[in-house]
Amino acid sequence: MLGDAFGALFLIATVIFLAPLIARAIPGGFVPETVLLLAGGMAMGAAGFTLTEAGEPISFLRELGVGFLFLLAGYELDLGELRGSGGRHAIVGWFASLSLAFAAVIAMGVGSITDMRDGAIALAIAMTSTALGTLLPILRERGLLSTSVGAAVLNHGAIGEVGPIVLMALLLGSRATWASALVLAGFMAITALIIVFNERVKRAGTRLVAVIQRGQHTTAQTTIRAVLLLVGLCALAEVFELDVVLGAFAAGIILRRVLPEGSRPFEEKLDGLAYGFFIPIFFVTSGMTITVSNLSEK
Repeated sequence: MLGDAFGALFLIATVIFLAPLIARAIPGGFVPETVLLLAGGMAMGAAGFTLTEAGEPISFLRELGVGFLFLLAGYELDLGELRGSGGRHAIVGWFASLSLAFAAVIAMGVGSITDMRDGAIALAIAMTSTALGTLLPILRERGLLSTSVGAAVLNHGAIGEVGPIVLMALLLGSRATWASALVLAGFMAITALIIVFNERVKRAGTRLVAVIQRGQHTTAQTTIRAVLLLVGLCALAEVFELDVVLGAFAAGIILRRVLPEGSRPFEEKLDGLAYGFFIPIFFVTSGMTITVSNLSEK
């Protein structure tokens, strides 16, 4: 078994290289590339031939993959639509799902109205979580992001990802509920300050903006180095003991505010970095964590 970081990364990179080729060779594009990445990870991991395992360096790359995935989710999200009827429907739908989930937990006897333990609460919240991270690459691959279906999936998926994380932090964190609420408010306040700062810099048209724009086509690649925003907000989320998904999602929303009309050169480079390397690593390593015992549990 290849246990060193470069050996494991070589096998993962091989799967990443082969997955799109196999996907395109299948008639009609019936199998999404994401499915093949997960299957390749399973084949390498404990559920398959146990060729390698995800050590600490690979696990860190996996975390970056999650970060890029939700950065792009936040960037693709239409904030105007989210504030409108689409967002309202998504919020109402999620709270309805949450109510049904708690009812299902009570009906299964895991919890009761008067005695809802942490395990029952976690189970109910988990039942309302969406698979936006898995769906986003598939929507992108099929060209559905710009359609009404894509917008609906993004709206409901965003609420279905952020809502459970916030509830978990409030109800199941190590702090008291009021302390967790203050921490979340502090994180949101810092995110809002970053948005205000970026918009003021953008309006001022300062020398910094000019330097960034001039360097985007040189070896400096200054626009891509805006990944600092992703890493910074993920680090901030960890300091506050929050899920890094919140930091990544906030970074994507900030980027969309800075570039409301988008930027083709920036998006092409960001897609290359994210979908070309980090996000596929996340899916392959996710497949590697699936074991035979997980698959056989009822």
